[in-house]
Amino acid sequence: MLRLPEKQEKVWRMISEGLSQKDISEILGITKQAVSQYCRQAREKLATIFITIAKILDLDIHKLSTERGILIGRCRQIDKRVFVFYIPGSGPIALFEDALNTKLDIGTSSLIYLIDYFKQKCKCNSIRRVLEYAIAYAEKS
Repeated sequence: MLRLPEKQEKVWRMISEGLSQKDISEILGITKQAVSQYCRQAREKLATIFITIAKILDLDIHKLSTERGILIGRCRQIDKRVFVFYIPGSGPIALFEDALNTKLDIGTSSLIYLIDYFKQKCKCNSIRRVLEYAIAYAEKS
């Protein structure tokens, strides 16, 4: 399964939100060493997840950040950039660069999780603006 185990995901999410390992250990009631271990395991698992997705989608990897949960690659068959985001609670979601140029039916798509996640970060309601924000976020990582 292409998901982080629950505790790893919880620690990774909290780290990605800017909390310190000390704060996380106090919040979760575990040692700092346990937090460090979960964080390391999460980064290793994310790397494995992203590499697996790159193989499945036949991507050349241009950028991979396990800290931010982002992979940017280029699909060899269609010569398009692909942005893969790890969304806590949902897992990895791929966004092809030409998605902004098409009419999106997000009601039946896993993109709804990506949009909901980044809508909170960019504080905008337009689907197009949220996706533009997500792509910019990936590119600056």
